[in-house]
Amino acid sequence: MADILDGKGSPRVPQGHVLAGLKLAGLFERAAGIILGDFHQGNNDLSEAVYHALRYHLPPRRPVPIIRLTNFGHIYPIAPLPLHRPVTLRRTSRRGGKPGVKIEIPWGKWK
Repeated sequence: MADILDGKGSPRVPQGHVLAGLKLAGLFERAAGIILGDFHQGNNDLSEAVYHALRYHLPPRRPVPIIRLTNFGHIYPIAPLPLHRPVTLRRTSRRGGKPGVKIEIPWGKWK
């Protein structure tokens, strides 16, 4: 799917209309960064295609960091991620020198 392009050059993925809607709503212009989780359709891994579609929709004049995690998503592992609240992302090192990310969520501060 990553090789199939729509008429405007954006990779065609099922999530493409959502990304276009977020762009039109101006959310990417205000984003400090993006956490991109795991995208699958059945057994097909769409994460790479969604990443490229997302990059197509990001503001061209401002770099927006994207963190891709394979163990992160809205239902993985059935843990909520707060929206419109500050969280801290810390870069970590894993075995073999691969970078990782630790998400610190200050739940106690939001009572």
